[in-house]
Parts: sequence; structure tokens; C-alpha cells
Amino acid sequence: MRLTNFGVTVEKKNESQQIKELKLASHIACHTAITNVDHLGELIQATFDPSIKLYRTKCTAIINHVIAPCMFREFLADIGEKQYSLVIDESTDVAATKQLCIVVRYFSTKLTKIVSSFLGLVSLSGEE
Repeated sequence: MRLTNFGVTVEKKNESQQIKELKLASHIACHTAITNVDHLGELIQATFDPSIKLYRTKCTAIINHVIAPCMFREFLADIGEKQYSLVIDESTDVAATKQLCIVVRYFSTKLTKIVSSFLGLVSLSGEE
């Protein structure tokens, strides 16, 4: 389907291609470094599906703006109103920047086990 707006033609992707790219981005987020996407995308295009056009910039955007918000909503729903523990640890990296690691630990009713989830790494500025 073509959409035309102010003389610019925009192709609307089909849903199956979007699902393939979403699954691939999800796999990359879980199992490999984002720097591998460029080469992996080329391999998938050449070997399996020429319509897949997934490179580092697009994959990063899919992970940050589609996958992460969805996973965070599921994470908050899983914790709900239950008790949880925050595990924090401060460390200095190789560039002498202090970093604060934050992990939440809770009992997941969805998985029926205790889960530790990484929340983030915060740079501590202004430390003496």
C-alpha cells in the first residue's frame, strides 16, 4: 500500500516483515552484541529473506522504543504490589568513573520463582 503526502511516496511495510525484524531484534538484544547486527542483517538478507533490512541504528531503535517499553510494563505487572529487594553496588570502571548498579529481586508469580532483574547502571558524578 502506498501513502502519498506532499509529493513524497512512502511504502508501508507488511506486517510479516515487521514481525520478522522484531523477532530478530529481540534475539539480538538477548543473545549478542548490537555491533553484530550489520553483518548478521547482511547474512540474513543474502541467505534467507532479502526484504529484511535490519542494521544497527534500526535495531537499536526497535529495542529501545518497542521491546524495552513492553518488557518494562510486563516487569511492573509481574512485581505488582508484592515486596521486593533492591540490590545496589558501587564500583569504579576503567575510566575512573564511579558506577552504581541497581538490581531488583522479587518473587515472580508468572515464573513461580525468585527473579533478579537488572534495572540499570547509573554514573555517579561529583564524587570526591
